[in-house]
Formats: sequence, C-alpha cells, structure tokens
Amino acid sequence: MVIQRAKSARERNVSEQPGKAVNKLELLSLTKQLRLMSNLFEQYFSEVPIEYWGNLLNVLRSQEAALRNIIKCEKGPLKKKNGGDTLNSLVLTIEDYLCQNERKAA
Repeated sequence: MVIQRAKSARERNVSEQPGKAVNKLELLSLTKQLRLMSNLFEQYFSEVPIEYWGNLLNVLRSQEAALRNIIKCEKGPLKKKNGGDTLNSLVLTIEDYLCQNERKAA
C-alpha cells in the first residue's frame, strides 16, 4: 500500500510538469551527441572525408539558433554551460581543421 502511494505521488509530479523531463532529456541528449561528434572527430578525422566534416559544420551553423535556444532554455546553470561549451568546442575544432586543410591545399 505504501509503495502504491509513493508511485502515485511520483506520477502526479511528472504529469503536473509535462515537457520538463523532455527538455532536460533534449539538452542531455544534445550534449552527449555533440561530445560524441567531438570524440569521433578527434579519433577518426583522417578516416572521414573532409567534405563530410564540412557538411557537419554547415548543419551545425544552419541549426545554431535552434541548438543555442535549447541550451538557453535549460534552467540548470551547469548543464547550460556544458551544452554551450561543447557546441562551441565542436564548431571551433571543425572550423580549425577545415581552415588548415584549405591552407595545405592552396
């Protein structure tokens, strides 16, 4: 009986705040995906054609406002900072790589 009451209280808390968990999951998922892309870049950049990195950078730039909005809407300051830092780091890393390769090609 006690377990059922506790479960019901948790369910009420979740249903009272629809979307709150989804927003947290979105930023957590986004940060993890950005970190994964950074790790893939650092470990396998030479195995991926340069055009693909350019395409990824174009997508990040074209969706930057939406990505930054997800980060901005996060209420947790640490999660917000981590998300922003991870996005900035990935974009700068890819930009630097592409610039270096353009100079080598010229």
